[in-house]
Amino acid sequence: MSRRWLILFLPLAVAGAGCDPKPEGNLLVPPTVEEAARQEAEEREKMAFKPGAYFAKDNLLMGPITLRAEFKANQEAEFVKVIEGSKPLTERMRGTWKEEGLLISVTVTEVNGQANKRTETFLIDPKGLIYNELDGTGIKGVIMARSEATEPKSDVATPAKSASGPSGA
Repeated sequence: MSRRWLILFLPLAVAGAGCDPKPEGNLLVPPTVEEAARQEAEEREKMAFKPGAYFAKDNLLMGPITLRAEFKANQEAEFVKVIEGSKPLTERMRGTWKEEGLLISVTVTEVNGQANKRTETFLIDPKGLIYNELDGTGIKGVIMARSEATEPKSDVATPAKSASGPSGA
């Protein structure tokens, strides 16, 4: 008999305890409509894409990588990718960008001064942007932070071990 009562009243006791806000307890109190709207607006603001310069340095299996992307308000984009290591690679890309949900899609029209058509994508993250680079047998996400002061292009585009040489051409 006691087991039967427990089964019947336990859900009611749990529901009653969860709805009764007690400041001294550890119960979670749901936010008011205004608080929920404010929290949602803050989250949207944190995830909103802001045009400007983004920069990252990271290490991949194939060597150190330096990324710099500049997204202009007129939808133009410039992206520089430098991979150092046994097979150095420098790519300077130009194109146009557009925001697609949580992605920034860059339609590249020029790579290293030559016509080329491809798409590069960036994931919008609260910390900045995430660029996925093929690293060995997998893909590694490189987090690009927003740069308040834009770095000189020559520092990123012409590292000592660049494939294009010290002139950056």
